Amino acid sequence: APVDRAVARGVVSQATTKQTDPTTAANAAKLEAVMKSSNLEMNLPYRHETVKKYYPTSLGVDDFMGRLETLLAAYGFTGDNSIACTNLCRDEVTAILKDKIEAVFGCSFNTNGLGGVITCGVTGFGAGLSHSPTDPDGREKYIFFSFPHIAIDGKGTVGSISRPGRAGPSCACGAMAKALGEFQ
Repeated sequence: APVDRAVARGVVSQATTKQTDPTTAANAAKLEAVMKSSNLEMNLPYRHETVKKYYPTSLGVDDFMGRLETLLAAYGFTGDNSIACTNLCRDEVTAILKDKIEAVFGCSFNTNGLGGVITCGVTGFGAGLSHSPTDPDGREKYIFFSFPHIAIDGKGTVGSISRPGRAGPSCACGAMAKALGEFQ
C-alpha cells in the first residue's frame, strides 16, 4: 500500500526526537527505510512516461473501462444482460483489472491462463458459453477480455515490479519471461 509521506514523516520525526520508546524508534527507522527504498517505485509520473514511450496509444484502466462501457452500451451490452469472460494471467497484480471489469459487467467467467494465453480449451469455452443471461429472444451476450500483463518499475525497467513484502524487484510475469528466454 502506498505510504502517505506527510504522515510517515510526522511519525518518523516524532519517534526520532522523543527516543523514549525503543519500539517506536525501531518502527520509525523501518518506516524511513521503506520510504527511501520506495521513492523510485512511487514515481508514478515517470512510470507513466515510460508506458507512453513503449505504448503511445495506451489508456489507463479507468479510461479504458469507461470508454468500453459506453461503446458496448451503444450495442446493447450491459452488466445486466451480458457476462464478461476474463482471460488474464493468474498473477495477483491482474486482480485490479478483473475488479474493474466486474464493477462494470458483474461477476465474470474466468478462463485465466499464464501470460494471458487462452489455455482452457474447447471444454473451458463450452462451460463459459453457458453462463450468460438470456434475452427474451434467446440471445446471449458475451464480452471477452484477454490480456497479458507487464510492469514498469520506478526506474523505467519494463517487466520489473515491486511486490508488497518482498525485498527487491520481481518479474511481472515469470511465465512470459521464461517463454521469451526459450525463444532467444
